Amino acid sequence: MLDCIKNNAFRIVGTSVNAKARERIANISKIKAYLRVNKPISFPLDMSQNLGDPVRVLSTIDNVASNLAFPQEYLKNSLFWIYTLTDKQKEAAELIGNKNIKAAKEIYASESDFASLISLATIAFSQKNNIQALKTLNILVDNDEARNGYISYLAEENPQIVLDKEQLKSVIVENLLGSIPANELIKIYAGLNKAKKNPLNQEMIELVQEKNADIIAKRITKMLKNIEQKYPEGSPDSFKYCVESFPALTNELRFLGKSLGDLSARYRNAADDIGETVLTITAAFINNEDFSYSEWNRAVSLLTKVKSMVFSEQLKNHCEKALDTLSGF
Repeated sequence: MLDCIKNNAFRIVGTSVNAKARERIANISKIKAYLRVNKPISFPLDMSQNLGDPVRVLSTIDNVASNLAFPQEYLKNSLFWIYTLTDKQKEAAELIGNKNIKAAKEIYASESDFASLISLATIAFSQKNNIQALKTLNILVDNDEARNGYISYLAEENPQIVLDKEQLKSVIVENLLGSIPANELIKIYAGLNKAKKNPLNQEMIELVQEKNADIIAKRITKMLKNIEQKYPEGSPDSFKYCVESFPALTNELRFLGKSLGDLSARYRNAADDIGETVLTITAAFINNEDFSYSEWNRAVSLLTKVKSMVFSEQLKNHCEKALDTLSGF
């Protein structure tokens, strides 16, 4: 289930996206009053039958609402929740409150404006119909009238939000990747492209690959930093932790290769970054000249793998020298 829907700020405060600020404030006051006495509270748009009950916590409810003042938070939340701009949309929202999701979908599907498209995609996601949801969001991105309508609406609600087609695609993909694995997203878009040739589907596939690579690269950087800082350099614990972490690092590298190709500059740089960190820690450890045979064996195995993994000739040479040093023990 998409976190950007399940924990959507508008859902938590119990309103549609376009509800007036005073309605949100009134709901927040009501929520806090109920929570203080441990009394359950619900709102018509909770969609608990599909999403489970919203998580409303007394200590954070004010922050949930105030975060909507930030442009990027408002943008994210407005892209994945229900609208009630027109009379038909208000009728659909009432049907959602009455748990008649099917009838609500039919009403939203009868209109082609941005609010109906986003609402329809939200319902589809809540029903775990990711294919239909992505098709609907594609229409929002590709249809000039719907997309420009959404951009104009955002500008009126928060003048700090500046959005174009490319940025809209990025916001969609970034939020989808938080809950849907990249390979599944790519598979869906590839299926849509096969069924109906549309350049947008290929563009979305490439964007998923790029954004997924960003996520993986950040994970690799964080893991390397942790390896470098967790224990004193040259200590047995530092080397042991490096050995234990290496399979996870190479696994992340493999995922990066799947996203970008194992000949891409970004993949090669990541491989070299991993290799340099592992080589530095291993070299510092073996320079102590006080290790067991099993540790010697691990060091040889690790450096051999690093040598075959890295692309930098300088790193390969350093690995070779370290292996030569080990052969002398």
